[in-house]
Amino acid sequence: MLIYINGTDNRCKYLAKLMAKAGYQIENDKNYISSCQIVFLGKDGKSFEQVDFACDAVVLTLLKNQRLCYLSKLKGFKYDYLYHDEEFINENTYISDEALIAYMIIDNNISLSNSNILILGYGHCGKDLANKLERFNAKITISNRSDHHHDEVITKGYRYIRLNELTLDGYDFIINTIPCNVITEEMLKTKDDMCQIYDVASKPYGLQSDKRDTNYHLLKQLPTKYAYHSSALVLFKAIKRAVDRNVKK
Repeated sequence: MLIYINGTDNRCKYLAKLMAKAGYQIENDKNYISSCQIVFLGKDGKSFEQVDFACDAVVLTLLKNQRLCYLSKLKGFKYDYLYHDEEFINENTYISDEALIAYMIIDNNISLSNSNILILGYGHCGKDLANKLERFNAKITISNRSDHHHDEVITKGYRYIRLNELTLDGYDFIINTIPCNVITEEMLKTKDDMCQIYDVASKPYGLQSDKRDTNYHLLKQLPTKYAYHSSALVLFKAIKRAVDRNVKK
């Protein structure tokens, strides 16, 4: 099968090697996408919505693209996105969280042990981070926009504060996993001067750009930079599963 991979980062480069090793032929010229049976468009594929994909081609993105979903029904190609594959989400999250923790350890003059860490959000990323950071003997507080996870958080032994009741004083580290500007100007007034904010959410991120300072760290696309051989293998397996699902349809 001929496959086109959109991306030049280290993860995509190693993904191409894995695909070639598995017997796929790599097409590097986007002008020949219409000849490919598998097309991986990276994050959301928004710049590829006008492409005439081959009939029955399997077209993949990470995030759901509604336009490609509609066009696939109209033009006959198969469209799928990887962020509804629970196995991929979990494996990708583990690598991202490991990368964040490595960054926190290397970049700071205090230990994670006995530190006070606030995690904003308790989805896949927030849960895994809390679990990993607890093993460093960190003191974990969870803040969420709703009380949906309240009982689980308390059962785990973490402190819980609802987002609309939150102040930022007393924390050494704040980690945002919510893709929304949830850190307000009023909250920032309560933050300790040396407290570091790490934002691993997607756009529009947790804090508006005009309110960021040197203690705010936006960490984007960590799996493309950290342990990218492992990240590429996770992506390779997810693409294989998606192709198998869609070829059988």
